Amino acid sequence: MHIKIICLNMWFGGKLFEHIQPFIAEENADILCLQEVYQAENSPLKQPWHAVGELANILGYKYYTFAPAFSEEVEPGYRVQFGNAILSKYPIQASGAIFFDVPYNGTWKPESQEDIIYTPRNLQHAEILINEKVLHVFNIQGIWGFDGDDTKRRLAMSEVIAAHIVGKQPALLMGDFNVQEGGKTTDKIEVHMKSIFKGEMQTSFNMNQKDPNSGYATAIVDMMFASSDIKIINHHVSDANISDHLGLVAEVEI
Repeated sequence: MHIKIICLNMWFGGKLFEHIQPFIAEENADILCLQEVYQAENSPLKQPWHAVGELANILGYKYYTFAPAFSEEVEPGYRVQFGNAILSKYPIQASGAIFFDVPYNGTWKPESQEDIIYTPRNLQHAEILINEKVLHVFNIQGIWGFDGDDTKRRLAMSEVIAAHIVGKQPALLMGDFNVQEGGKTTDKIEVHMKSIFKGEMQTSFNMNQKDPNSGYATAIVDMMFASSDIKIINHHVSDANISDHLGLVAEVEI
């Protein structure tokens, strides 16, 4: 069976949401793996503080799961959860999240850029039932840093990822890893899964929204991986102006 997937960092909940909606409608994917998704704890809040259920309804997805990493006050008296979301046209029979070295924080308030390095991050896992077969979908926003280099924390992150993807088939892993493609961190993942876009991108950032003289022009941090039993039918990087990241789109056979 063929399944179409989109991976997208929403850019603080969807700064360009009016562009995201037609992009998703045109691609007509079965599963969305989204990072930087917000869920408002108090309402009403304007965009981009969508509740995940509202987001799924707007985009036309019956099933969804949200993995908050932290909660912060975005307006006086109003808090939002921030994390990863998986939206699906097929039933999600189980879901959960695995944190790396910093646990969930319900009162997150970074005081400096150094604090941002220790932002809580997690690996979201959903079991999606497709024609009585379970597809394991992993969605990540990785440990942030001032560059995309391998660090002890990122290498440890890859060990956590490897421990949870091993033995699970069929499986897809994707997201904003916040680490550069082709280093030791991603090498550890590729022991267990194949990288769908490896070597094909110059950057995974939308340079319409970034300084062209910055390091983002050669930074590849958004990636997709598949277990060996999944056949890749086709895949492409969208150049649509929908976020500060580029959208990854793949069709696979499971």
